[in-house]
Amino acid sequence: AIADANPGAAMDFLSFSGIGGKAVRFNRSGEFVYEMEDGVACYKVVDGALVAIPGCEYDESEEAFIFNTNVLCNYVFANAELVIPA
Repeated sequence: AIADANPGAAMDFLSFSGIGGKAVRFNRSGEFVYEMEDGVACYKVVDGALVAIPGCEYDESEEAFIFNTNVLCNYVFANAELVIPA
């Protein structure tokens, strides 16, 4: 549904799951870095909906999205702001 609602946008989908399909949690927060050329927007998937990741920035010199987290879940990284499907 996300891809259908955003034709022409380059999107990378990344999924982490632990036991029982739940998000992977850590006791400490760490820096998450995801390399993507021409990145514009980063989202996490919450109950099937896209939610902007607080504090996620695109570093042009590194060509990567960078944010801090202690939870690894499902992510979408894109080269454009995405339309969130209904």
